[in-house]
Amino acid sequence: MMSWLLSACIYGYLRFCYATSRVQWVGAEYLLRLVKMERPVIVAIWHGRLAYAPFFLRYAKRCSHKNIHCSGVISRHGDGRLIARVCRWLGMGVIDGSSNRPAGNGKGYKNRGGAVAAKAALAELKACNNIAITPDGPRGPREKMQKGVMLLAEKAQVPILPISMSVSPCRLVQSWDRFMLPLPFARVVMMVGEPLNPLDVARLESRLSHLQQCADAALHESK
Repeated sequence: MMSWLLSACIYGYLRFCYATSRVQWVGAEYLLRLVKMERPVIVAIWHGRLAYAPFFLRYAKRCSHKNIHCSGVISRHGDGRLIARVCRWLGMGVIDGSSNRPAGNGKGYKNRGGAVAAKAALAELKACNNIAITPDGPRGPREKMQKGVMLLAEKAQVPILPISMSVSPCRLVQSWDRFMLPLPFARVVMMVGEPLNPLDVARLESRLSHLQQCADAALHESK
């Protein structure tokens, strides 16, 4: 019950913050072009900037008047369950699991459902549905791409769409990802980058970091 109430508070807070903010969209044509082509994509965003990620989907649905399906790959730990519930309420599907991590004793890996999640994500893409993923999640290192997204893009042979956002005022949470928590009545820059060919997935890390810097700069210029 407490978990449900906390999810409801997060959901209501994000809806209120977004609704009371002045939002600028940059590069939205890349997103809408892919929607018109009806090609599945892997949407990628750094973990620290994912607060408004579901709103990219809502924007695409509103502008294209199409019923677009997108599922986020979300970890199984406690925070992940809260995020999963909020994402469902905001219109996204959820795939449970995240990349496996080295075990504490240095031998082997902890099973976090990575293989099952990868299989489910691949099935979604083959069914012409979209996947959203945080390449550095769920535990970092911050803004360093893990292998999972590279393997998924190579197997599925679909474009990767980098996105980012920046908000002012906001609070940077003292967590591993320096999570950007939006505040109400803010200025928001929602930024979409040019899609990457699956053969260029190795460039995703630098592309996402550049996009994030551009979002921050655009927000500064709009003051």
